[in-house]
Amino acid sequence: MIALPERQTGPASLPWLCYVWLLVSLVLLFTWQREQPAHLDQLHRDYVASGLLDAELPVYASWLRMKGDIRMAYDLEQARAADDTRTVFDRMAFDPAFDTMLDGDTSRYWNADERRRWREYKATFQNLTARLPRERAGLNPAQPRPASFLTLHLLSPSYLLWLVCALALLFPAWALEGSLGRRRMLILWPAAGILGALLTALLLRPDHTVVAGGHILVSAAVGLYLGYFGLRRVPVLMPGKSPASSTRQWPAAVFALPWLLVPAATVASGQHWIAPLTGLLSGLLLVQLVRVPGLDALPGATDRTEQTTALPADIGEALTLGWEALGRLAFPDARQHFTRALTLIDALPDASPLLQTRARFDALSGLFQLEKLDFGNTHDITADITTDLLSLPVDDPDQRRQQHRYWREAREAHGDTQVLPAPAARQLAARFASIDAVSDAEALLSGLPEPEDEQDSAAHQQALRALADAFTARGQLSKAKAYAAVG
Repeated sequence: MIALPERQTGPASLPWLCYVWLLVSLVLLFTWQREQPAHLDQLHRDYVASGLLDAELPVYASWLRMKGDIRMAYDLEQARAADDTRTVFDRMAFDPAFDTMLDGDTSRYWNADERRRWREYKATFQNLTARLPRERAGLNPAQPRPASFLTLHLLSPSYLLWLVCALALLFPAWALEGSLGRRRMLILWPAAGILGALLTALLLRPDHTVVAGGHILVSAAVGLYLGYFGLRRVPVLMPGKSPASSTRQWPAAVFALPWLLVPAATVASGQHWIAPLTGLLSGLLLVQLVRVPGLDALPGATDRTEQTTALPADIGEALTLGWEALGRLAFPDARQHFTRALTLIDALPDASPLLQTRARFDALSGLFQLEKLDFGNTHDITADITTDLLSLPVDDPDQRRQQHRYWREAREAHGDTQVLPAPAARQLAARFASIDAVSDAEALLSGLPEPEDEQDSAAHQQALRALADAFTARGQLSKAKAYAAVG
């Protein structure tokens, strides 16, 4: 099950940015980072064999105690006594602050000959470590490079962490990117990742453990998703269903549950647990920018500018203010703006029927969403609003899919009490067939009486032809011929 955007479910709304990031990070994991574990193992063996570990550990422990980190000094000495040289290596060999101290006066620790040999071995070791991907692209909180706040997200410290991050991103990605829009996603998602990396560096400083991996960026995406949808419900793509015919809705938070595995996988991969939390918080914070006046807040308001540019300014303003108020959960204001928009649309003398229909659908959609949000469930949706909304002859495929969802929600809320006039129901069935919702189109037609007049008969024939076309596109030629024969 995957969360779907509430408005558009075509190929253009797919989460291409998320797919590209997953692909790039996976390619780097199998190419540039493939040899990193083996290189680290070899560096560890060379570090011990050259004598660097035993030469530096007494100095490092003394330096830690002078800084007040007595517990760390004791733990490293105990690890060395237990012959656990890898723990000592991981902590001491990559500490830039310690290396800076050693570049100063070390006469109290080593004589001139010992210092010369240390410099030779250390220079060789540092030249080798500089080639490691995590050292070149990862974020060192003790000495962060500006570019590393962005490049760290392309690395993966382990296959486990990449798989868990991909799983956490899979379920909410389509709903998030399809609802925000690609341009806003391209701005907000990297910005949240950079902010999360910055917070991580501040919280871990002066820890020098390199931060690398997609856990911050994935957590930022989940934070954007949760902050955007909140307590609302989102459409669900069920197995065996097409996006156009998926009308079941679940709470948005359900699709964020796989993220709970990310902190555990982060720790298992040698990273600090704080990083996913800062990413999640950054996403929750930055997504609030879409609440700023002038930016659309709800999926129903996405890309609405194109539809309202040809409308009179007062209608376009009323629709925009209505969606913005709905995004702020200011229900009385939203109701006032949408009602005002309907009044202005009715008073239009020379507007084209197509433009008037789209504007009316926009306003009625706002009132429909308002009823859901205001009362918390679909059982309080006004039947009159639903009837007007479903009777509109919309031609846009996205609006037809949205109309189909409204019909399913109204059917669950009102049952058989939600009755459309027969001609309107036949026209609605034709629109359902055009978006491949053929089972619901057939259900609509089967419950209607025989056509009573010429107009009703024409609508019935149109619905039958639409079903014939839909079944032809599906390859179900026998059903297509049956409907074509009667239509």
